[in-house]
Amino acid sequence: NKLDAYRVEHADIGKRSLRNTCLRYLAFGEAELANTLVSKQYHEADNMTDALAALAASVAAELPGRDALMQEYDDKWHQDGLVMDKWFILQATSPAADVLSKVRSLLKHRSFTMSNPNRVRSLIGAFASSNPAAFHAEDGSGYQVLVEMLTAFNRRNPPVASR
Repeated sequence: NKLDAYRVEHADIGKRSLRNTCLRYLAFGEAELANTLVSKQYHEADNMTDALAALAASVAAELPGRDALMQEYDDKWHQDGLVMDKWFILQATSPAADVLSKVRSLLKHRSFTMSNPNRVRSLIGAFASSNPAAFHAEDGSGYQVLVEMLTAFNRRNPPVASR
């Protein structure tokens, strides 16, 4: 249920939060309906909270339309680093089986740079701190990626790499 207009009022914030929580639960239901609901919210969102909630639900539930939505977001916001940080976090915390290869490929993304600590934190930091299943993979591949990234980042910015 869409709010009439975006307002920063306690009641409206609560309604958005409840609606977005419900959307996330629904995303794990029947895939076709979930995909439709998530896509509708993303495309009708008049604020970043609702757009990101739709993306997050799509990624978490591994919905069929998630890649298209993520690409739309990238196409629209790729020049805004702070907005793209949210996108990198969603990519890094994905439960998808190929998340590690995705994280590696995103190191070459047009919006990613090792010279920006926020980009590094949003991709590598989010992967290491918020994706325990992939980070603690039995084969050690999650640890290996972190070691590689910290080694590279330490050459550029030792104080930030130490955090």
